[in-house]
This record gives sequence, C-alpha cells and structure tokens, in this order.
Amino acid sequence: MARSRSAFPVSIAVCTLAVAAAVAAVPGGVGAPAAQPPAAGVTVVSPAGRTHVDTVDHDGHAMIDLGDLARLFPLELDEDPRTGSLSLVAGDAVIILTPDQQLVSVDGRLVSLRAAPRRVRGRWLAPLDFLDRALAPAYGELEFRAQSRLLIAGGLRVPTVAARYRTGAGGDQLRLEVTPAAAHAIEERADRLVVTFEADDLDLVRLPQLRGDLATAFERTAGGRPGVAVHLGRAFDTYGVASEPAPNGGATLVIELRGVRAAA
Repeated sequence: MARSRSAFPVSIAVCTLAVAAAVAAVPGGVGAPAAQPPAAGVTVVSPAGRTHVDTVDHDGHAMIDLGDLARLFPLELDEDPRTGSLSLVAGDAVIILTPDQQLVSVDGRLVSLRAAPRRVRGRWLAPLDFLDRALAPAYGELEFRAQSRLLIAGGLRVPTVAARYRTGAGGDQLRLEVTPAAAHAIEERADRLVVTFEADDLDLVRLPQLRGDLATAFERTAGGRPGVAVHLGRAFDTYGVASEPAPNGGATLVIELRGVRAAA
C-alpha cells in the first residue's frame, strides 16, 4: 500500500566477516539440520507499505531470518568467526547474539528469549519475541504485535479491529471494536458497505462469522484509506450506525443491517 509520506529507510549495510572454514566451526553451521519450510510469517508495516517476511519452524519455535530483517531496516550484521557470535547494529545500539544461547545483549542489557538463536546453513534465525524484546528497544519506533504477527515501524497509527457479527429477527448487526478509537467514514458502494478509518493501516485481529442473507462476505479494502468492506446480500435494504465506548481508549462501531421486511 504505497503512501505519499517520506519513504522509510530500506538501505542496508550487511557485513559478514566469516569465511567458509570459520562457518564450519560455528555451532549450528554447515552440517546442522535444515530448518523446516516457511510458517505463517510476519507482516511488516512501514510508511513504505506492507511487506511479508517468511518465518520457519525450528525445534517447535517460529523463527525469523535476521538477514531478511536487515534487508528491510538499516541494520548492520557483523559475525565474529572466532566466537561465533553475531553483532547487530541498529543506529547507536548493538545487539549481540550467541548461537544456542537464549540470553542476548541489548546495548549491554541482558534479555532472555523464549528460544535460543540458531545459525542454520548460513542463516541466523531468532525467535519472534526477539522483535519486541531486543530489536524494538534498540531500534525505537518499532512495535511487534504477536497475536497478529504484525511489525509496525515508523510510529504509524495502526488500530486493532476486532469484528463480530450477530443475526436477529429484526436484522443483523456488525460490531467493529477499534482500539484505539479512530475517526471513520461509512459509504455504500454498489453491493458493498465500506468503512474507512483515519489511520495508516489496520490490525485485523478477528474476522466476523457471517450468517444469514444480509451480508455475504467481509474483507479488507485495497488502496486508498485503510478500511473494511461488507458484501451485501440480496435481502439487504438499509443500515444504521451507532458508536459505543470500548476499553483501552477504543470505540465499538455498531452497524445494523436491515432487510426489506424489517425496513418496511
């Protein structure tokens, strides 16, 4: 999703000092079991748009390739062939990782990860909590939301949106809980009801289970302001909108869908 804002830095200087002989001597180097195929992945949201980064399942943990992160963020990777450790430089901060050790140093402060970083066939893999426990404090303006595997860079406004759908005798109800609250606009376009928000992106944490014949599909909109759209069924006639306060500075947008008989 392209934006008119200033582009987020995507340049990288990757310094890999290890030679083939040294790599072979590093624990978890060449000859170590290969990581399993890509898992769900992580979505990176920055002023430049959305980018998907694959993860791999390794020893029962979802792991992310630090080389992939270095291609998206201005990070420097410096591998020490003598100790087998990796230094990751993010601005003025330095993160030091050691293969098979859960403790990592973040600018001199020790942080424990759920799983130990691994060097697997030339790639440095770290568990996903590395993003919020190590990289975010060092990098700044970085937020990782584990539930949706969303990595937000650049201080963007990305409210979470949880949707529920209820059916009733007098019509159906779509409830959108938005946290934190964001100004919105609703527009009926052909066979869709489109809700857009004053935000940089949306974190959809729960999709509605549609039932009945007033709504047939729910999706994220593409292009323009971030939003969601409800595809309307043949029985749809009119709609009504109300807003209710929600916890943590949020708001619940209540959209009542009425059929032909209910509106008569």
